[in-house]
Amino acid sequence: MGDNQEPQPTDYDFILEILMNGARSGMPTPITVNSGGVLITGMLVSEAEYLKEFVGGTILDAMKRKVEGDEALQARMKEAKDDPSEREFIHIKNPQIILANGQMLPQGACPMWRGRVKSIDGYIPGQLTSAS
Repeated sequence: MGDNQEPQPTDYDFILEILMNGARSGMPTPITVNSGGVLITGMLVSEAEYLKEFVGGTILDAMKRKVEGDEALQARMKEAKDDPSEREFIHIKNPQIILANGQMLPQGACPMWRGRVKSIDGYIPGQLTSAS
């Protein structure tokens, strides 16, 4: 007990966790996150909602075709699925994406955004709206 170790920084943010738990419970929440200088603003939703939207798209069909013929890829996907550390993502529906240079991607450019919680540099509750 003689070592005077300084507390180690943590990536855990209990407020963000509360917001994410609300989304998991079916309560989408408006949010704006900063990830690597890019702002993503939209509705925070659960992984289940993200997957529902993802499953409804053609991307999933293409992925299924790729996976069906590749046993090694199937094994890697199973390992990732069984690893809870791979589930630390945030999901934003109908995101408006504002690049670091201020350029906005067209509304609807992507229906969902998924990012690692550890990659979130900051956030604010609420969605940004364009000034009229």
